[in-house]
Amino acid sequence: MCLSDLPGPHPLPVPRAHALISDIQAIEDIYRTLLAAYGNWGPDTLAAISAIIAATGRSIVDVETITADMIEDAVTGWPIARIQANQITGYVRQTLDGGILVELYTRDRRADRHLRVTVDGQLLYGPALTQACDAASSAMTSTTAAQAGEETGRER
Repeated sequence: MCLSDLPGPHPLPVPRAHALISDIQAIEDIYRTLLAAYGNWGPDTLAAISAIIAATGRSIVDVETITADMIEDAVTGWPIARIQANQITGYVRQTLDGGILVELYTRDRRADRHLRVTVDGQLLYGPALTQACDAASSAMTSTTAAQAGEETGRER
């Protein structure tokens, strides 16, 4: 059983400022819900837990595993950044005319329906965002080329 097994849509959370219960109360309620089901957890149990979490003002989403690596163009030998997030793969590369090309590929219709593309904060593709996304204010864990060179002892 996982969140994607829930009959959709998932409950929308209340604004955090107007949360109906605290996170601590939610944990206690979830614990009671799990105990009451005696290990017979199914869609009803997940729906109850979903409602509890929504009452805290938090949203429920399946977390995607996101990986990034560097590959090489077979013709030019130039680097290509590859980003994979379960059903979506993206490539960022330099083109021969000096521009930058961003390519996105989805593996199925569900992934296509959930894909959103923004440039400079403007939505270009996909459903409207329920919450603003600002990469500049997100926690960054990336490594610059200079840092990578220092870590490996070689220039890039």
